[in-house]
Amino acid sequence: MCLLRFLAGVSAAFTTPQVWAAIPSLYPQDRVPRMMGIAYAGLAASQAFGVPIGSGLAQVRWPLPFFAIGLFSLLLAVCVQLLVPDIKPRMAAGARRSPLRRYVPLLTSARGRGGFLGYFLIHLGSNAAFAFLGKWLTVRFGLSVGQIGYVIIALGLGNLLGSLLSGGFARRLGPVRTTTFALLFLAGLYVALPHVPSAWAVGAAYLILFTALGILFPLVVAMLNALNASIRGTISSLATSTMNAATTVAPGPAAICSRRRAVTAQSACSPLPACSRRWRRWSTAACCAPKPSRLRALAGKKRSNGCDRLRQKLIWVLNTNILCRMDS
Repeated sequence: MCLLRFLAGVSAAFTTPQVWAAIPSLYPQDRVPRMMGIAYAGLAASQAFGVPIGSGLAQVRWPLPFFAIGLFSLLLAVCVQLLVPDIKPRMAAGARRSPLRRYVPLLTSARGRGGFLGYFLIHLGSNAAFAFLGKWLTVRFGLSVGQIGYVIIALGLGNLLGSLLSGGFARRLGPVRTTTFALLFLAGLYVALPHVPSAWAVGAAYLILFTALGILFPLVVAMLNALNASIRGTISSLATSTMNAATTVAPGPAAICSRRRAVTAQSACSPLPACSRRWRRWSTAACCAPKPSRLRALAGKKRSNGCDRLRQKLIWVLNTNILCRMDS
């Protein structure tokens, strides 16, 4: 099963970049953003509706989703062979070029390095925000797995809507201005997202957010493909690798930020820095301390030479516990 899944991923990695590279070769320049948006709309629709359809087929019998994907892939391969024209790369007759040397024009170009770096950062931010969405919705709003699934469907619908609108925005504002406005809008929405009051508002915010991402992604891919017309397949392959690299790396920063936020929230109740193991233990006890009556009873039983130090620590814990309860 793992080997077949690996081979399916390798096949998708070979196929997907050719789609993005073929669009600028098959359509005139003024129609490229619109066709890119339509292609991304198909991808977004598969993400939005593929999971419910696959779940329904799996409930009937678990191998059915695999059989369905294999059958449709075979039909698509036949259609591509019959309908899509043969697009050969522009190379001199008899010339042979190493696959790695095709990346040299992109790596030596400042626009190429900046474009792919920006594409990586866009995917890094969106995937990092998406990585712990389910956990955040469960902890913050108490949503069940089924309710979180509806939010995920809203994300796919927003991505679908944005992909369909991408070409219209590019014609009216231009690709560069549309990309700039989309990035500024996304930055503001990401800042406001943690402060939304309800789960319905979160769903609406993510719908709008992924609509903006759906507008943004086709335009960025189209601008990357315009860097060098002779190596569009290489550019599309590098763009797909960049996206996959960002998807792989994104949960790391998200986990670090989530952990730091949890530690900050825990230590916010402590008036002293938890710079040693002893003070970390006492600061943790301060946020989750027992009832004051229990602590007074414990203090009455502890009579020894270190009674003064114990009394000082207990008084500090009592005061901190009262402050924590007042804040909550």
